[in-house]
Amino acid sequence: MLSILDRLPPFADNLTGAEACRLIAVIETCFADRPQRLGSLEPKLAGHAFETLIAPDFIAARAAEITACLLDNSRTVAQSVAPTIRATEQKDTTHLSTLDAQGATVALTMSIGPHFGLRATDAAFGLLPAKSYRMSSDPAPGARDVTEMSPAIVTRGDRVILSVGAAGSELIPGAIVQAIINVVDRGVSLGEALRMPRVNMSESGVCAHDEVGPEAIASLRMRWPGLGVSAVGGDHLGVVQAVGHNADGHSYGSADNAWDGTCVVVPAQAEVVDPAL
Repeated sequence: MLSILDRLPPFADNLTGAEACRLIAVIETCFADRPQRLGSLEPKLAGHAFETLIAPDFIAARAAEITACLLDNSRTVAQSVAPTIRATEQKDTTHLSTLDAQGATVALTMSIGPHFGLRATDAAFGLLPAKSYRMSSDPAPGARDVTEMSPAIVTRGDRVILSVGAAGSELIPGAIVQAIINVVDRGVSLGEALRMPRVNMSESGVCAHDEVGPEAIASLRMRWPGLGVSAVGGDHLGVVQAVGHNADGHSYGSADNAWDGTCVVVPAQAEVVDPAL
């Protein structure tokens, strides 16, 4: 998604109707190109191998197609139905980002599927193995699960700008991309970046926060008539958590206010040296 967006116009300080349509068109294109159907392990006849999806020529071609489509106001990018979020998939994924005083960082996204996963624990460590919705609906010998979990680390020189990830099934990639855009392109603080309203897309359709404004909503509805609209903090459009270093090198973090996230600062401890060494 970011590679395609790099070939499209930069983003302004606030989300416009054109930007909202551009974001959804990119998300939709990437979902259409992936090898499996959303919410399933079922392969698509028109899907592409992951190696193809990251090829520069393929990315450039997709960017050109999206540009042409958005310039043609008579073309509808896609038809969608009003989205609904399945209650069974609301609380199963957790993201954790950490950043220490030396700049070492981890972005870790985990999901065990339904509550308590397989409802059994590992005898040695007490861990709950995951139960995949997709693996249980499409079981096959040798099948490999596919998820939208997309933890990412964004750096500039030696500075960690963002160590970021999200929960929300297929809402994850679009939510992370918009968090990165808000920090890198718009230059807002991390806390503000995660609080800003979003547009997104799931297997149920295109959705937007009401707070994106009437102009963006009207532009989206022209191309995606089934647009679903909800308030920030209601039906989440991806739950993002992130940490990073600001321009003066200080560490900061923020949790998405759409869910039960939090940010914790742990004071550095003096190293204890064993006198026997």
